[in-house]
Amino acid sequence: MTDPYKVLGVSRDATDDEIKSAYRRLARKYHPDRFTNDDQARKNAEEKMKEINEAYDTVQKIRKGGAAYGRPGSSTSDTSGNSAIYATIRTYINDKRIDEADELLEQMSIHDRAAEWHFLKGCVCACKGWNFEAQNHFNTACTMDPTNTEYRTALNRMRAGAAGYNGSYTTTDATNCNGCEICSSLLCATCLCKLIGELIKCL
Repeated sequence: MTDPYKVLGVSRDATDDEIKSAYRRLARKYHPDRFTNDDQARKNAEEKMKEINEAYDTVQKIRKGGAAYGRPGSSTSDTSGNSAIYATIRTYINDKRIDEADELLEQMSIHDRAAEWHFLKGCVCACKGWNFEAQNHFNTACTMDPTNTEYRTALNRMRAGAAGYNGSYTTTDATNCNGCEICSSLLCATCLCKLIGELIKCL
């Protein structure tokens, strides 16, 4: 995925005003109305403007997200250029596109799996009903970034939900099914998934 900062032509340390100025400069340069006499040029400009708008929106989300999105100087700053990918994964989770979110997470290098990766992986696991795995990932995220309240809230809610079945998760053989345990676990995971979605939307 293209780094949104590169699309805007600014560094990650750029101020909000510098980012806004860069966006306006590009918007003036590629505004489709400047190419009314050339259909192909207008089409290219529209595609470029779409990329510029998406990059600007992503940068705004990154900065509003603080440490979770790798704001410069934070303990979870993403120096490998994965902030835009994390923003996309959060969008997928909000839109209930869980498999797509998981696919993006699994494509990332093990060396790039910071606290944010484990938090989002925990969200995916919770939405799939994998409660034990979700709790482990939330716990790892909190260990890597102990000051992040979003990660801590998710972990606490996971633990509270798991208390009803001793915090364990096991696979179930279809021939030996305990309906009450399964339904309770799935209900808990569904509720947690909604809560996590609301947490992410608050950013």
